[in-house]
Amino acid sequence: MGCSWSKNQPLSDGELQNILGKPLEDIKKLYSFGKELGKGNLGTTYMCEELLTGGSYACKSIQKGKLKSEEDKEAVKKEIEIMFRLSRQHNITCHSMGVIHRDVKPENFLFSSEDENTMLKAIGFGSSVYIRQETELKGKVESKYYLAPEVLQGKSYGKEIDIWSAGVILYLLLSGKHPFETESEIRRGSLDLESKPWPCVSENAKDLVKKMLTKDPNSRISASNVL
Repeated sequence: MGCSWSKNQPLSDGELQNILGKPLEDIKKLYSFGKELGKGNLGTTYMCEELLTGGSYACKSIQKGKLKSEEDKEAVKKEIEIMFRLSRQHNITCHSMGVIHRDVKPENFLFSSEDENTMLKAIGFGSSVYIRQETELKGKVESKYYLAPEVLQGKSYGKEIDIWSAGVILYLLLSGKHPFETESEIRRGSLDLESKPWPCVSENAKDLVKKMLTKDPNSRISASNVL
């Protein structure tokens, strides 16, 4: 926007509208804030209730003072743009629309309600990127246990890294432990599917884990085929 910026300078209404992509609203007139659900680098996510409808949502709150650099402001703008693109879309659509989450882990999933058949929704899109089909990325962005081998090796990567991270979660859910404890183990990609409790796990489940945790990203199963 061509305005100056300093560490202690508060964001103006104009800057906030530019980041949000919409006019400012008093969110406390629209929602009541409940318990804290989690924290990220810039913001805190709360359970919120829409006052008009009673609907429940996960709302991310970011203090203006946290946005101290152009990089921080651009990161928030990017996350908002991605959330708009993915609004009411299914998980396969995330990849088909060119969005890579890049931080798939248990902490970034929430149930819509406490009902038995409630929907599981992904959150934590702060590290996500929107890319064209032919684009390749580099750089570490995910959490340690969920990093794909190609990320650790400094290679170019794509949406396949989300499948690897989801495979780690599936392994954890089925066995109660992480498949890899160190970066060297991730690079080797050797899976233990023999020790307890794996003999009691179905062959179909083990086969899916192996396909999701395939070291070669080009041979790794896709999101649509997982489902």
